[in-house]
Amino acid sequence: MNRAVVMITLGLLGGVSYGLYSLKYEVRALERRATELRIQTARDRAAIKTLHAEWSYLARPSRLDALARRFLALQPARPEQVGMVAELNMRPLGGDAAGQNDDFKLLMPRARPTRLVLRPGERP
Repeated sequence: MNRAVVMITLGLLGGVSYGLYSLKYEVRALERRATELRIQTARDRAAIKTLHAEWSYLARPSRLDALARRFLALQPARPEQVGMVAELNMRPLGGDAAGQNDDFKLLMPRARPTRLVLRPGERP
C-alpha cells in the first residue's frame, strides 16, 4: 500500500513537472508574440500618422482648387440651366424599373407619412 502511494505520487509529480515545463515555454512564446505585436502596432501607428500628414498635405483646399481649375472644365451654373420641378422625370413609387433596389432602400430615410408625387405638367 505504501509503495503504491509513492508510485502514484511520483507519477503525479512527473506529470505536473512536465506540464509546468511545457507551460513555461508556451508562456515565453506568447510573450515573444505579444512583443512582436506591440512593435508592429507601434510601426502601424507611425505609418498612420504619416499617412494622415500626407493626406492633409494633399487635400489642401488651395491645391485642390488649382487642380480643379487645371483638369476640370467646370463653370458656374447659369440661370437658364435650372428648370422647373415639374420638368423632372419622376420615378414611380414602386421602385426602379429593374425591380426593388435594396441597396438604395438602405440609404433612404424611413418612409414619411405623406409623399408628393408630381407628374409632368402638374404643379405643386
